[in-house]
Amino acid sequence: MTFDLTAAYPAIFSAVFGGVGIKILERMLSKKSEQFNDATTIRDELRVEIEHLKEEIDVLRKQLEDSKIQNDTWREKYWNLVERISNLPSPTSYSGSLSK
Repeated sequence: MTFDLTAAYPAIFSAVFGGVGIKILERMLSKKSEQFNDATTIRDELRVEIEHLKEEIDVLRKQLEDSKIQNDTWREKYWNLVERISNLPSPTSYSGSLSK
């Protein structure tokens, strides 16, 4: 029994190159998968950060509204005082009544 080696060489080379080709494809696909996973992780982190920023914006808006209300209250108190001061009699009217 003799084997024809001329037919065996292409089969061996095909098996080796096929195995190498499969390994190259596996590495390329795993790199793509890693890149996809990294991108997904980054997107998820950004979503969480956006949610936190939205919550912070809501808190700041509430503080701004409270500040506006407080500002309006102080403004009203100021103008009430200005009105009361303007309704006071002038100091010259006191000087005449004190000398009597």
